[in-house]
Amino acid sequence: MSKKESVFVCQSCGEDFPKWSGQCPSCGEWNSLVETTLSSPKQGKGGKKVKDIAPVKATTIGKESFRRFPTGISELDRVLGGGIVPGQVALFAGEPGIGKSTLLTQLALTLSQKRKGSVFYICGEESPQQVGLRLSRLTQNQKTNDNLLLLPETNVDSIIAFLQKQPRPLLVIVDSIQTLATADLSGMAGSVGQVRESAQRIINWAKQSQVPTLIVGHITKQGVIAGPKVLEHAVDTVVYFEGEKRQDLRILRAAKNRFGPTDEVGIFRMSQAGLMPVGEEQLAKSLEQARVGSALTVVAEGTRMM
Repeated sequence: MSKKESVFVCQSCGEDFPKWSGQCPSCGEWNSLVETTLSSPKQGKGGKKVKDIAPVKATTIGKESFRRFPTGISELDRVLGGGIVPGQVALFAGEPGIGKSTLLTQLALTLSQKRKGSVFYICGEESPQQVGLRLSRLTQNQKTNDNLLLLPETNVDSIIAFLQKQPRPLLVIVDSIQTLATADLSGMAGSVGQVRESAQRIINWAKQSQVPTLIVGHITKQGVIAGPKVLEHAVDTVVYFEGEKRQDLRILRAAKNRFGPTDEVGIFRMSQAGLMPVGEEQLAKSLEQARVGSALTVVAEGTRMM
């Protein structure tokens, strides 16, 4: 293992400093210094870094189609483009309490029951007992499958080390990225540096192992994903979960998707048994009774007319 060091890099001018300060001494920008890890790898002759690389023949690319597998949740498959791709890293963003954990718990439960392989649910915000209560509510106290495993841990290095020792999982869910941290940085979990570094290490592992990974991210009061903007660029898919907490309808839409369209939406209805997919015919039934001041119209959402 190479020695890990950290510096504070200005996100405006790119200069790095050994200590944090509120204002960048180089460009004068405020609150722009972010802690970043530096690795000191072994060097070759002349002090130059040596790394073995190998090219990939273009003729070998594209011959095999993506082995996409469906999630078992129709509206989620619609948004993702038909299912999940091996090695895909998707960021599920939404306000606290909107239903992100409920939807991903349903997904983990469905895949663990219908497909072979383990599903790991990283419990960063909740204890396994709290997730177990949600599972009991979703399954109506029915027995869950042993393929669904809960991992209560917030150290990203410990999580990756554990996953590397396991047979290749079917799916990994991280709830949430704001709770993960690495000891290589001095900042607290949820800081810009910790979120970026933790996410990058999770993404690197997912790409190398070809394990699809779903990451939960919170929305700030300004309506943007908490953490650095580079997080959205690093992942393959960014999915927003929207809706009013006092209403039962939830809308799922993809803002970015390297493996599918971004013009589809999924509609769910929150119930005691979890999030239920809603079709166009169910939306029309809710408007059968005429009310004063109401009007019925047709809108286009993705490839569907509602």
